[in-house]
Amino acid sequence: MSRALWILAVLLSHWRRHPMQLATLLVGLISATALWSGVQALNQQARASYDRAAATLGGARTATLVGRDGDTIPQQLFVDLRRGGWPVSPLVEGRVRIDGRYVRLLGIEPLSLPVEASAAPAIGPKGMQGFLLPPGQTLLAPDTLADLKLGAGATPTLANGRTLPPLTVQSQLAPGVLVVDIGAAQRLLEMPGRISRLLVGRKSTGARAPLQSIAGDQLRLVEPDAETDLERLTDSFHLNLTAFGLLSFLVGLFIVNSAIGLAFEQRRPMLRTLRACGASARLLNSVMVLELTALALIAGLIGLVCGYVIAATLLPDVAASLRGLYGAQIPGELSLRPQWWFAGIAISVIGALAAASTSLLKAIRLPILAAAQPYAWQQAQHRWLLAQGAASLAVFGAGIGFWLFGDSLLSGFAVLAAILLGAALGLPAILGLVLYLGERSTARPLPRWFWADSRLQLSGLSLALMALLLALGVNVGVGTMVESFSRTFNGWLDGRLAAEVYLNASSDAQAAEIKAWLRERSEVQAILPRGRAEVEVGGWPVELIGFADHATYRDHWPLLQSAPDVWDRVASGNAALVSEQLARRLKLKLGDRISVPTGSAGWPLE
Repeated sequence: MSRALWILAVLLSHWRRHPMQLATLLVGLISATALWSGVQALNQQARASYDRAAATLGGARTATLVGRDGDTIPQQLFVDLRRGGWPVSPLVEGRVRIDGRYVRLLGIEPLSLPVEASAAPAIGPKGMQGFLLPPGQTLLAPDTLADLKLGAGATPTLANGRTLPPLTVQSQLAPGVLVVDIGAAQRLLEMPGRISRLLVGRKSTGARAPLQSIAGDQLRLVEPDAETDLERLTDSFHLNLTAFGLLSFLVGLFIVNSAIGLAFEQRRPMLRTLRACGASARLLNSVMVLELTALALIAGLIGLVCGYVIAATLLPDVAASLRGLYGAQIPGELSLRPQWWFAGIAISVIGALAAASTSLLKAIRLPILAAAQPYAWQQAQHRWLLAQGAASLAVFGAGIGFWLFGDSLLSGFAVLAAILLGAALGLPAILGLVLYLGERSTARPLPRWFWADSRLQLSGLSLALMALLLALGVNVGVGTMVESFSRTFNGWLDGRLAAEVYLNASSDAQAAEIKAWLRERSEVQAILPRGRAEVEVGGWPVELIGFADHATYRDHWPLLQSAPDVWDRVASGNAALVSEQLARRLKLKLGDRISVPTGSAGWPLE
């Protein structure tokens, strides 16, 4: 133990003599941990808000009964379903305006509310009396209260002149939601005797009567969804955040690797002396790992604090972006779980050890007398370059395999990672081969010395060159991708959204009423009805869209590939337009035929 402490003291003396190297090492670890943990904190906060919004008061995670055509439901159906053994709870939902700001108003019946809806436990037995008895309560999140610029206990007036019950803060609610008793909600939303939907609990004390026998065709059951529409919409946003956080973390690790590599080069005489004094290679490397772990813990703690500051600073802007793009409500205050802190420390330690792995392997494998000899170091580096070249070929081979046989988003990312990693790993080997050929191609002393010295310097420059390759590749790739996507997406929007107004009908009857109303308006030049249905083609779920034959589509819908008279053939009902993604999925080519299932038989389309 005393020998290990003496070795640790000797190793730490290097940082005392070279404080700038220590600063570079710590700054790299701190910045890597801060950026990664900050991005993860933002993602964690947003996803926790999605989960809370989905689970609170009958979101997508709770089964519901809704009107067949999207209409409201008679309150008597709630009574009939309860008598029929259905564990349902009524819910009234609508939007109200308070001082020019729209918020979502929910009316609940807390005594029958399913446990998985998570509102009854939040109210609690003590608060139940105040919630149900006059004047009642309006539950809302702290962020909602701050956005409304009101105080607890206030009774704001809605745009229709009705007054809300006193405001009461409930921290477990999602932002942008007001919760009142169902009777108050029916009065505020002017829905007497009507409810918006029925929440269905998972547990039932007895057998349920068939839904058809109680409600006829008035209701339909909507099963809970493991992933909400909001989560699906924001997946790409959080994926980009995670990707840039990971890239920042890797850049920080390159800085750490460079600092550790330089320190190892300068420590080689010290390591040789310690080995000559009797310190074993295993003990020496164990102490070096202990030293790195201690530095990583210190840098990780500082990085977590910096990451928290970064996340707290960026959270309002991220929340505003998510609210503007997707309508997602994110709390303005950052609340993190203990797992975030442990993950940040772990990623700092693992990253530091990964960045130092090359130096540790070189130190334990090189003979003691060769550790300070440049030529012996070059020979060891030559073997390392060969191993890197072989690893590069293996990574490229794996990337080709993912490209040929993969068919998912993860496979696409694996191909991109293989290209970047394979190119970075192969760069030193390619440069070494070029320098070797340059040295063999000349017999003059000065050029030969230039090529030989360049080969000797390659071991120290290889990592920096790999980092430069990755940085340039990512910068050019991301810039090109964003610019091309922006142009393509703008063109796609201009073509697809050619109409000035879009109306969505909840039923065929409502669609007929809308068309009849539009025909009476002189400013309407064309009515282009569209219908959609979910079918299965080739074992995959497909959205089938029917549209009217009109010049708007012919003029604004560019096609990648098409047969002659394609629009006339589609209008006749014998052909179909297939998206590029579906064509790749089903391996379709121009002129191939598919069969779309219908109620009685298949519908052959070209």
